[in-house]
Amino acid sequence: MFTNSPPKETRVTATVTGPEGDVEMGEYAGFRQLNLGQPILQLELPPASGSFEDGPYQTILQINGEVYAILNFSVGASS
Repeated sequence: MFTNSPPKETRVTATVTGPEGDVEMGEYAGFRQLNLGQPILQLELPPASGSFEDGPYQTILQINGEVYAILNFSVGASS
């Protein structure tokens, strides 16, 4: 993806969908540099409401409009 820190114009978006549809998200973090010189993307994706309701969720991470990761997770007890 990147061998050095990404250009400042790099667009990172994360969309989270839950049981009730799209989740309104708060502010999230960006790129950080590792000691090894490789950039990493560290995201904290807090919902604007302050917490996720119980249920299944999916996060789609895009960089410059291209999907790079899809993460499925759930909150609360499994059914």
